Amino acid sequence: MNRFESRLAQRAIKADRLSGREPERRSGQSRIQRVRHEIRQRYPLVEAVTRVSPGFVSVTLRGDDLKDFPSLSFDDHIKVFIPGADGQEERRDYTPRQFDATSGTLVLEFALHDGGVACDWANNLKVGERVHLGGPKGSMVIPLDYDWHWLVGDPTSLPAIHRRVEELPTGANATVIVQCEHVHDQRVLESAAELEVVWVAGYNELLQAVTERPLPAGDGFVWAAGEGKAMAALRALVVNDKQQPSDSTRISAYWKAGVQGFSEKG
Repeated sequence: MNRFESRLAQRAIKADRLSGREPERRSGQSRIQRVRHEIRQRYPLVEAVTRVSPGFVSVTLRGDDLKDFPSLSFDDHIKVFIPGADGQEERRDYTPRQFDATSGTLVLEFALHDGGVACDWANNLKVGERVHLGGPKGSMVIPLDYDWHWLVGDPTSLPAIHRRVEELPTGANATVIVQCEHVHDQRVLESAAELEVVWVAGYNELLQAVTERPLPAGDGFVWAAGEGKAMAALRALVVNDKQQPSDSTRISAYWKAGVQGFSEKG
């Protein structure tokens, strides 16, 4: 748990104590594994650059140093080192969208937005260029056999959500709620699981969609990622109002409005 999540979790626990309510504990929380990996620097080559939709570009990387690449969770992140104009590298966090350690291939997706250093760099990559990567340094392995799964976020969360629903098995139940302003960036999410997919245009609509849906019965997990303030509001809604156990919740700020290069992952 990072500092941002830890502060929010402490607030939720404090609210429970002030109300005289003991935090609910469910059997599923003890099954979550945190696995540490040896941090390595990797330098694969760009094999393909594909414009997935107006707001996304997919980059396929290949290299022998990816053949021992570890990625045990859809929630993993790696450091991408982006060359700067002054010769210094800037670091950004990205989720491994797909990977094949046997063939040494890794796919990353970049959500495009105006003025983004990483977006401009990814959009202009050429086949054969070398890319500098670091990590991942660890994985939080969330079991697939929860009674239900909620996956919530904005466009920056889509690569992780897409990977997760592809991994969910037959018989799993998942609700996906994504804020995506541009209809052309909405994608078909294929999964063996039973999916409810909801697309909304703005953050207010995202929070409203979560507010309107009661948590299903049973032992479930809520995962969300997106803009910092929106995710703080979402966590308060899910943990405090809906009383989803914080140990069965992971809500991360992938970025903050007005803060370039923000990362709560370190």
